[in-house]
Amino acid sequence: MMRTIAVTGASGYLGKHLINRCLQRGCSIRALGRTRRQENSSQVEDVFFDLSAPVSSETLNGADILIHLAHDFSGLSLKDSLKINFEGSRRLFLAAKEGGVRTIIFISSMAAYPGCRSIYGRAKLAIEEEAIKFGAWVIRPGTVYGGSNEGLFAGLRAMATKHPFIPLIDGGRQQLFLVHVDDLCEALLKIAFDDSLTAAIEPLSLAGSRPCELREILGQLAQQAGKKSRFLYVPSLFLLPAMKLAESIGIKLPFRSDSLVSIRNRNPNAR
Repeated sequence: MMRTIAVTGASGYLGKHLINRCLQRGCSIRALGRTRRQENSSQVEDVFFDLSAPVSSETLNGADILIHLAHDFSGLSLKDSLKINFEGSRRLFLAAKEGGVRTIIFISSMAAYPGCRSIYGRAKLAIEEEAIKFGAWVIRPGTVYGGSNEGLFAGLRAMATKHPFIPLIDGGRQQLFLVHVDDLCEALLKIAFDDSLTAAIEPLSLAGSRPCELREILGQLAQQAGKKSRFLYVPSLFLLPAMKLAESIGIKLPFRSDSLVSIRNRNPNAR
């Protein structure tokens, strides 16, 4: 039976990979996003979706599955992020229920946990609680890598390859749990297509079992680019305020200051 899958954040890194996997399985796709996908396919219907805008049940009418990937990073404060992402996600979940969507999967992050300090993690945590009220699956992927040069790994690759010295934040001992984009997509589709599964009542983490140190990751990225690893110790105590200042005046950085907050403050109970 052909399934219709609605995917928010359809033009993003994970969204593009997930939609390609869905198309390989013969699914009909409703691609929800602010920009149209460049690929043309009779199986894909582009639908405008913005977390800051109203959404009607008609947007999701006929969809069997909703996979919510979208996140708006424009809010630089927790209040602004919640106004966009929490309220927008809640409207989406309501529309899904009104539209008769059978399965909802919300993609959170391992940066979300009780006591987390990043704006991203705290916003995701709030949405998790709301998603569970709607009977949704809540998935916390690790740091996604593989495929096209996008996501947090793109910023790390830029750090490792674009300058004579690789900035090593606080010694680079921070630990990241990784997940390959293909493995993540397969796991999500397993959940989406298995009608015998019942949504878990708490978030599920999807990542490799062994964490990797940031220093190790940067060194491997440099090696892949044929560059010798020359590290420069950078204390986050000075780096973080500088990054926030740059963002406040509109300077685009390899990765966001809030990502640095997440890296510095990993979930102590992550396994």
